[in-house]
Amino acid sequence: MPVAAVAGRAAIMQLCGRAGGSRVAFSGGTYSAQPAAMVAARAMLTHLVAHEAEIYPAIGRLGAAMRRAIEDAFTAEGIGPVCCTGEGNAVVEHSSVAIPHFLYQDDGALLRPEEVNDPARCDVLLRDQALQLALLLEDVHVVHGAGTASAAHTLADIVRLGEACRRAARRIKPYLSD
Repeated sequence: MPVAAVAGRAAIMQLCGRAGGSRVAFSGGTYSAQPAAMVAARAMLTHLVAHEAEIYPAIGRLGAAMRRAIEDAFTAEGIGPVCCTGEGNAVVEHSSVAIPHFLYQDDGALLRPEEVNDPARCDVLLRDQALQLALLLEDVHVVHGAGTASAAHTLADIVRLGEACRRAARRIKPYLSD
């Protein structure tokens, strides 16, 4: 079901609505406050809270497996260095995110958005366009890198993604300059 939320630091959120003098305004959309979507969102959030101790570590492990599968696939096919961002940290312990970055040189970790999006440091066209199109040809649809693992995914899905990445790498490699 479609649902969205607006969140932020208290100082920013206090600027919203009449209480904040309407200095920041939000407008609705097609599904804004649609009753069925709100009921579905509440049920899902209730489920996530009740099962967070098992769900988040599980998707975190899948995310880690996904990052390794992608890196291993491209490395095995001679495309690299490649590193996936999305590892967990102090704020998000069990991250399910995987975004591959194709580095021109293996010169350390990518830590800031300006580094991962720097076309002098990473092949952003390979990441944002060629990879997505090549994976579509392998029946894998990804958005923003490789996306995220969910509670619906399994290790078999991660293995399938790794195999699709290997085939995509073989498809892409002849068009890469040395």
